Amino acid sequence: MKRSSLLQHLRRNGCYLKREGKAHSLWCNPTTGAVEAIPRHTETK
Repeated sequence: MKRSSLLQHLRRNGCYLKREGKAHSLWCNPTTGAVEAIPRHTETK
């Protein structure tokens, strides 16, 4: 999956960018409070 498609999906579902790391970005789901690390690779699994 392309990173841009994943980020678009996250935004559509109410997630927001919590902070930027060196090799990843942390996205937060306000409904559950879960935080996920999204790598900066152009293709993600």
